[in-house]
Amino acid sequence: AQAVIAKSFSDPIPSIRRVRHAVSEDIDAAIEKALDKTPADRFDSTERFIEALTGERPVRSSTRPSQRVGMNRWVVGAPAALAVGAALWFGFGLGDRIFGGGGSVEPVSLVLGAASIPGTDSSLALVMGMALERALLESPIVDVMTTGAVWSALLGMGREPSATLDEATAMQVAVRTGAAGVVMPGIQRLGATYALSARLVSSEGEVQAIANAQADDSTGLMQAIDVLARDLRGQLGESSASLRQSQNLSFLLTPSLEAVRLAAQALALMRSGRPHEMGGLVERAIALDSNFAMGHVLLLLHRQVAGGDYLVPMERSLALKDRLPSETHFIVEWTGALYAHRAPARALASTNAMSGEVLGTLRNEEDRLNWESILANIRGLAFLERGEPKRAMQVHETIIDAETRSQFSAVMPAIFGNQSMALAQWGDSVAAQRAWRQNLADYPSQGPFEPYFALAGQQWARAAATAHGLAPVLPDEHRATMLALLGTVEAIRGRPQASRAAFAAALEVAMPVDEFLSDFVLFHRASTEFYLLDEARARVPLAQMLAGTQPKRGLHRRLHAGGQALAAAICSQVPGPLTEVPGGDICDLEADVDSTLDDLEALELLGWQALGTGRPEDAIHIGSTLRLIDAGGPGWRARTPAALAYEAMGQPDSAAAVYDGLVRAAFGLFNHAQSAILMRSYALRRLVALGGEHADSARAVLQRDWVDAEPEFRRSVADVVLGR
Repeated sequence: AQAVIAKSFSDPIPSIRRVRHAVSEDIDAAIEKALDKTPADRFDSTERFIEALTGERPVRSSTRPSQRVGMNRWVVGAPAALAVGAALWFGFGLGDRIFGGGGSVEPVSLVLGAASIPGTDSSLALVMGMALERALLESPIVDVMTTGAVWSALLGMGREPSATLDEATAMQVAVRTGAAGVVMPGIQRLGATYALSARLVSSEGEVQAIANAQADDSTGLMQAIDVLARDLRGQLGESSASLRQSQNLSFLLTPSLEAVRLAAQALALMRSGRPHEMGGLVERAIALDSNFAMGHVLLLLHRQVAGGDYLVPMERSLALKDRLPSETHFIVEWTGALYAHRAPARALASTNAMSGEVLGTLRNEEDRLNWESILANIRGLAFLERGEPKRAMQVHETIIDAETRSQFSAVMPAIFGNQSMALAQWGDSVAAQRAWRQNLADYPSQGPFEPYFALAGQQWARAAATAHGLAPVLPDEHRATMLALLGTVEAIRGRPQASRAAFAAALEVAMPVDEFLSDFVLFHRASTEFYLLDEARARVPLAQMLAGTQPKRGLHRRLHAGGQALAAAICSQVPGPLTEVPGGDICDLEADVDSTLDDLEALELLGWQALGTGRPEDAIHIGSTLRLIDAGGPGWRARTPAALAYEAMGQPDSAAAVYDGLVRAAFGLFNHAQSAILMRSYALRRLVALGGEHADSARAVLQRDWVDAEPEFRRSVADVVLGR
């Protein structure tokens, strides 16, 4: 097999005229160009190939349709983080061999063993492994066995997944997985000099290749690993043209040895199930090289799992995506589409493309199951965001049976948890409860998601009780988030005193943590006051939130953009002299929203400004923008000014249609939970006020929501709204 591969990549393409003399020279030349070993020298399109074969320019019969193009820091990002983490968890993964690798032969599947290094500096072995794996993945003829497949083989051998892959163990793994052989790297320090080596041993135990390189000091170590990998790839038969096309390792990772060392230690923590502990390591790595793409991806994962502003590293990862392995590139693009660009349709399109390109190429069953589960989970999340829980439910069902057979998928808890959420949003409460109980039994770590599951099923009392019970046992950052959620839920239940007490407790916890968390609590308190309780009271927390003058980044920037939109809403709706209302100065603030990064908040702001300046037609136009519909859950708030504009123009039926859409909209992803339930409750109250065909059903829903309302709320609000 090695000889055939080497011949395919080194020998010239044989002429078809050797066996078919009647073939014209033009067709022979076209076929030779199509089979060129260098991808850049082949035809750049099917049309060019057809033109070369026939001498006629083809006419396209159709064109490809164009594609139109959260705030809770703790539980919000977990499903996306699991998708990112799974790609890294199982190794850098599929690699460029699947996406655009040169050559038509099947790549050589190899197990990468643990680097041997005399002495005590074990981190150098991690560096060697991480860098050599990345360099080998540049090759179109090398297929590095993923961590998931290796772990599966180790368990089948009765070994722990954490077992060191010495040569004997790696060889056993190769035999069990059907790999062609193993690569055993080594590194030895001689004074300031580093001697590097790599041996390729076939699964039959024969040495197939030996590569060596040397670094005069630590600053040249990355270049030496790159030289070592290229030597090994060349001995495997990769063409010199292909090797010249490969990016150097300093570009793919970073020229900083210390940055790679820190990232390799962080990756080892993640693969051992401790992603919460790797943040400091990754932040130090990025400080050494701000263009270290994999460092930003690792920081994205850490912040989504452990809590933090994941949008900053997400945006940076998107900017540097060309430095990432292909499958990590895809995951970053997908999470960016859903969370940074908030475009679930785009996320679905990229996932569908990934499915077609990847799944059919995977020979290892474990890899196939893992990637099927990853892709199913992220498709389900995109459907949930679009407000299509039935389709999310169906997509998850396609993988659940296979998923239960997969032992290593990091998305296992998310698959079953999201399926429970989809069932609840679809309205199948019996199946949702059964699935959720089973999920908690199998994965107790899903317990903190309980309030969100209850919200998806519109079980307000259960959501409040579980949030209240969870808050005291959580770390401060997560406790503040949970208490803020409790504040919104209590308001939904008609309990303003309990709501304000929960928000006050959340702010007390948040303030010592950081400014973002404090602003998060203030924003949700102001939103809850404006939409459900007391419009004038909303000014005070919002003024406190917008008082800061320092520029914000990532989620904090987006939070402030939402705050400015809410300020426009408050100032357009609350009558009276501003100077007589606490916090009235929010109406004097000049809005500063980056419409290129935070377009949904910009549209919401423009809608309220149009409504407040007597331009209801403009508010309606903004509220019906296709962008808001495509965005799913994040676009719900921005539709409210349009509904009020219809009311102002004396078009109650049109207003009711918008409100009814907000009531019927599925819950979506749980990073929009508070906005989703606020919009629903606000829309119900407006439907009752409008009267008409929707009023009676809206009144019945509110009556159920307010069954445990506080006495004062019942007298002053509930009885009035419900017409009692």
